[in-house]
Amino acid sequence: MKPLDLNTLLYIVGSISLLFGFLMLLYHRLTPTIKGPLQWALGSFLVVIGSFLFAGYPFVSGYLAFVIGGTITVMSISYYLTGIQLFRNKKINYIYFYGLIVVEFILSNFFYLIIPNPQWRMATFSLICVAGSLLVIFELLRPAKKEYRLAYILVSVVFGISAFTSLYRALAILILRPEEAHVPISA
Repeated sequence: MKPLDLNTLLYIVGSISLLFGFLMLLYHRLTPTIKGPLQWALGSFLVVIGSFLFAGYPFVSGYLAFVIGGTITVMSISYYLTGIQLFRNKKINYIYFYGLIVVEFILSNFFYLIIPNPQWRMATFSLICVAGSLLVIFELLRPAKKEYRLAYILVSVVFGISAFTSLYRALAILILRPEEAHVPISA
């Protein structure tokens, strides 16, 4: 069996995220007193935009695909985190929310415009995704109401898989030659 190419995988991720975004938006509309689903919907829609921008390269510019697309993808993780904080009736941690986004934007611009290095740009993007996923997991694993505990654990597993795959990607990019890690040399 032949593995999926990156663009097909990105379109699948974008399509699933689009469906999840509409479901969360519907959930928000049906239960307006519950906080969090609107942020989850926004996070999902941002995944769609980020995935499609990245998959659109070279039809869209490298800057738009890699810098803006990467920043939008990190922003999606920030929205998932704030949705969880709101759902748990906690204050939004704006340092985490903006910190992830700003760090990704600065580093991706640095490794795209100032010192063009696709390997380092992709590795730092992956490591920021690891950090964001870990923040989500830590938020979910804090003591919770008993009726939500299983759901929090399951979502933590999903973000744990995301953190692991992002960490694996970062290490592969830094250890392997660009062509082995599927890093576009000219991007």
